[in-house]
Amino acid sequence: DTRITAIEINPWVISLRDEFRIPADDERLRVVRADARNYFANPAALADVVLIDLYDRRGAVPFLRDREFLTSVKSHLTEMGSVILNVVGTDTWCQDCTDAMRAVFGDPVVGVQVEADGNLVLLAFKGAPGASALRTSQARSEEVKQRFQLEFPAFLQALE
Repeated sequence: DTRITAIEINPWVISLRDEFRIPADDERLRVVRADARNYFANPAALADVVLIDLYDRRGAVPFLRDREFLTSVKSHLTEMGSVILNVVGTDTWCQDCTDAMRAVFGDPVVGVQVEADGNLVLLAFKGAPGASALRTSQARSEEVKQRFQLEFPAFLQALE
């Protein structure tokens, strides 16, 4: 039942989809060539989850910490939708991004440091997650962790 829309501004990156075995667009996957600011500034289908990983050859794009951009992302979320933001940079940059997320989404904003590469991953919710939803998410993450032998940051433990 999952549908994924990937937003990518760089046509060269999109041209590499065969190299990385990314399938052709269909009813479940769509790659859109667009600037994320423009995409989220316009009406589109609501999403349960938005994953933001906006970097170019110079580093993080400045609007990652922009409240107007984050507000437009929030408007594209379903009532109980969530946003995940990958942040890499100085402590000040990470704090600025965290503060912007908190200003737009309120609490909780969960930040988990990824040990392997130094990224900070931020998780925020449009609506307050209920205890039942958190337990379900934690159980599912444990299943995926075991099945694929992955290590997940302790997002849900940070919410408790």
